[in-house]
Amino acid sequence: MKILSEAGKNKHGQKLVRVECACGNTFIAREDNVKSGRTKHCENCRKKPAKKPVLAPVAETPSQYARGSVAWLDEQIKSKEAAAITAEIHVKNLQARMAASEETDLDLLKRWTAESAAFEKLNHQISRLQIQKAKAETATVKEHKSAAELTKEKIAALRGTK
Repeated sequence: MKILSEAGKNKHGQKLVRVECACGNTFIAREDNVKSGRTKHCENCRKKPAKKPVLAPVAETPSQYARGSVAWLDEQIKSKEAAAITAEIHVKNLQARMAASEETDLDLLKRWTAESAAFEKLNHQISRLQIQKAKAETATVKEHKSAAELTKEKIAALRGTK
């Protein structure tokens, strides 16, 4: 990004400059934003998709099970666990790269922060799904057996007989 010339002031009295983007487009931006690095690209460049996503989103495939069923929850937990393993590997690789570098690389630190947040979010989602699964399993059992039958089974299990 290169400042070509001054372009006056906006209605708030802030200096405007004519800027040339790396793609060749020229546009007008606030001088302080250009100098601080807040404005890095023209409107066309900002609309383009990012070159490489930090963490590829997990492809949502339609489930063959009814939403909320135990089988559906199992399927969701497995897919989230696979994504969490991938995110954990990314986090560890980024940590190793940060430890090996002598200077602080801000881009690397930002990627590590994003990957760590994604990993934590996946772990929270897995925990919530496991709680839902436990509730769904309990509800399924209660539909078929009375509370007295469940108590008798628990006592028998504790005694070691059935």
